[in-house]
Amino acid sequence: MRLLLIVNEFPPQQLRGTAMATASLAQALSQRGWEVHVIVARSDGTPPEETVGKVRVHRLRVWPLPYAGTVQRLLQILLLAKKIRPDLVQGQAASCGLFAVIVGRLLSVPSITYIQGMDFHEAGPLRRRLEVGPAIRHATRTLAVSDLFATAIRSYATGPVQSLPHGYQPEQILPEVEEAARLMLRTTGPNLLFVGHLEPDKGETYLLPAVAMLAKDWPGLTLHMVGDGPLRAELETLASRLGIASLMKFHGWLPHATVLALMRHVDLFVLSSVMEPFGIVVVEALNEGCPVVATTACGSAMAVEQGRSGFVVPPADSHALAEAMRTILGDPVLKEAMRQGAKKAGAQYRWDRIVERFERVYREVLETR
Repeated sequence: MRLLLIVNEFPPQQLRGTAMATASLAQALSQRGWEVHVIVARSDGTPPEETVGKVRVHRLRVWPLPYAGTVQRLLQILLLAKKIRPDLVQGQAASCGLFAVIVGRLLSVPSITYIQGMDFHEAGPLRRRLEVGPAIRHATRTLAVSDLFATAIRSYATGPVQSLPHGYQPEQILPEVEEAARLMLRTTGPNLLFVGHLEPDKGETYLLPAVAMLAKDWPGLTLHMVGDGPLRAELETLASRLGIASLMKFHGWLPHATVLALMRHVDLFVLSSVMEPFGIVVVEALNEGCPVVATTACGSAMAVEQGRSGFVVPPADSHALAEAMRTILGDPVLKEAMRQGAKKAGAQYRWDRIVERFERVYREVLETR
């Protein structure tokens, strides 16, 4: 079968996030016998067409003009789609979903709109009415990256909205990388890990007060903050005001393998988001056997088995974060049991299992066309 994916980004392997998840999905499908074509807005310095693995990538040259660029992009997509002749077309994000719907109608093939979170969350009322709504309403099938967003977009759909998460492909960690991570964690107390952009949506201003509450019981506790962003200076000031500056380590962005090695050896991973469409870092931490504390505002919190692989708490609640972390840190037997539970929970989100769920959807759509 021939699948056409319409995307905003198709990144090189070192990038992460929703674009990387799309690339991983495309490669996983191609390895299972699908002929996968990807249409993406062309990036500077990249060829207009190339084969990445087994995936055929078509990059467009689009005018950087409002409306005119959108029309030009649509016309180019239609011409390419007519040439490719897909059996099924899928749009990654609402804007691409609308293109997929139009292509599907003109070529008489099924279309899928896959809402990945920010494309819905950041859309204003006008865009939701003109772009998001039609992309969801007129698609043959609508998918959402998490139960959280399946519920959020259900009012726009005429049929059911199915939750299908991003997957995770385990990576090999070299011994020297793992040893370097161990050296970073040589502290006198427990090690906590946060990974993400330092911005308001990630809820770090609620995480730091929670750490201050824990510091009374574990004076040597250390919170490792991996990432950077506009909130960093404010967080450093907040840490000083709370008296925990010495307990904070701001690492900036680190290589992915180093992050995975840290996840493997810290006491727990925490994602304090107040708005998080998915959060693949939660799945990565689980795969590395790390207990997780996440909030209900995090889409990937559905991967955490309450009390078995971690805890899920309300967002914007420092006391709830502190109590969940205290429960894990204060019970070595529970923490070790959670390490085993985390590995089992994370295994459910590996790409070899997630891609099977996508294939089931594709077969259903094609059979009921």
